[in-house]
Amino acid sequence: EDYLIGPGITVSNVTYRGQLSQFGFFSNGNNTALGMNEGIILCTGNATQIAQSAGSNMSSSIGGNGVPELDAIINNPSYDTNDGAVLEFDFIPKDTMLSFYYIFGSEEYPEYVCSSFNDIFAFLISGINPYGGMYVDENIALIPGTSLPVTINSVNGGEVGDNGYLSNCTSLDYSYLYIDNSSQQPVFDGFTIPLVAIVKVIPCQTYHIKLCIADVSDGDYDSGVFLKRNSFMTNQPSLNIASPYASQDTIYEGCAPVEITISHPDP
Repeated sequence: EDYLIGPGITVSNVTYRGQLSQFGFFSNGNNTALGMNEGIILCTGNATQIAQSAGSNMSSSIGGNGVPELDAIINNPSYDTNDGAVLEFDFIPKDTMLSFYYIFGSEEYPEYVCSSFNDIFAFLISGINPYGGMYVDENIALIPGTSLPVTINSVNGGEVGDNGYLSNCTSLDYSYLYIDNSSQQPVFDGFTIPLVAIVKVIPCQTYHIKLCIADVSDGDYDSGVFLKRNSFMTNQPSLNIASPYASQDTIYEGCAPVEITISHPDP
């Protein structure tokens, strides 16, 4: 919790699916091209190998299981998932807007852009939808301002990969979200800029979220999701008590009127 959960969130029932080598903590990111200094990492290979030199085609086929929730998103029996990792938990928000920052990176960049090796990740939320009905494994890892998921084939350098694939591209219009790292510093050969996952929620209700990633079609060429430290949060209201007969958390009975001010950073 110290590495992901920020203010305004209460967490319980944390579980993890996958091999322990696929999960880790990272720091010192500001000394790379990543754009995020600290947090946790979920990947489809060995997390300890991510800090190696770029351009080495990091690939650890660890023989892990796929992720049924991600198979359902792909919805194509020809493209199954492998080497999956899922971190999931219940949480109670104290405000109406949940947000957290993330970066998706992959060794599939740039060679396999627009191919079937479109490694997949998703942030799936379940619970009450404030606009009506329920969220049921609703993916909130989306290209800003669209309903498109963030994938290798939707966020890339704006050109077909080195191997000449084209038919599987969703769009080539989102290259501004992509950083080419193939000849630069440690971390993956390519990754997104820091993106924000946002969803409307109802305060004090219980929600469930699954942070998922998996290889697609094979178990080679690893991908990963970086989650910014303490960024899983809501804007909780602040409380100020102005009176000589009260402290910040105690009001004394029978002394004098007490003024209580409740403020909100985003009313």
